[in-house]
Amino acid sequence: MWLECGLSLLLVAGVPQAGKREQKEAFEALALQAKDREPERRRSAVRALAVFGGAQAWELVLAALADPE
Repeated sequence: MWLECGLSLLLVAGVPQAGKREQKEAFEALALQAKDREPERRRSAVRALAVFGGAQAWELVLAALADPE
């Protein structure tokens, strides 16, 4: 679990310095992970998306609130 969260946050930490393509790829990876079948992976992605910020990221974060796991 901690490794998943750490990797997701590490991915996000480099996003502000990344180019548009890298930002898009990072967002897409997190959005995909947010729909993973494993609850811990989803939670990790949602935490990272909250740090990532932006309207699309927050839409996924808010949608995740309905997830019972």
